[in-house]
Amino acid sequence: MKKLSVILCLLLLMFMFGACEKVAEEQPTAGQEVAEAPVDVPVEVPEEEPTLLPFTQDMSFWFSSGAGAWRTELLLSPDGTFSGEFSDSDMGSIGEEYPNGTQYICVFSGYFENIEKQADGSYSMTLGTLETEVEPGTEWIEDGILYIASGAYGLESADEGNGAVTGEHFVLYPPETEVSGLDEEFLMWWPERFAEPVPQNLGMYGIWGIEPQTGIFAW
Repeated sequence: MKKLSVILCLLLLMFMFGACEKVAEEQPTAGQEVAEAPVDVPVEVPEEEPTLLPFTQDMSFWFSSGAGAWRTELLLSPDGTFSGEFSDSDMGSIGEEYPNGTQYICVFSGYFENIEKQADGSYSMTLGTLETEVEPGTEWIEDGILYIASGAYGLESADEGNGAVTGEHFVLYPPETEVSGLDEEFLMWWPERFAEPVPQNLGMYGIWGIEPQTGIFAW
């Protein structure tokens, strides 16, 4: 009987020793890193890049009839922002205080927005904002010239007079655009309209102002 009790005690001690050893194996030792359960990290989806115009550097555009002393120059960036200047000289309009004539001038800046590439390769856009350096109608005399602040001719609506209206619709045509099918009001400002023979493609970037009825070209 005593022998059986001794055996049972030995078995119990062996069981307890094995259990303690197993627990000791599961506990991390000093300096041992404890593996953590993986944590789901939300994936950041990058915002969709806005559509840019199809050139990589600032591009100069001109709006002019080729006759007279007026012009509008526009420096357009790929992101749709722009700056520019309109000027028109009238040397015959003189006075006692301005014997050197009269000049209409406008220094402006702004941006096009809602730029979308169309199926025909053109880019539709609307006028987001346009700011003039001097309020249209302001007059001052300098170096014998009467300066009259004007609107940004070429970007303004003909129905509005001075100043442009945000939301006006414009279209940028790339050089490979075929001339056939383009609006005649746009082509009347095209520098190649009198070429012989008339080219089948624009051959340059052109901005068609649908509301102002203007054509502004990169020469």
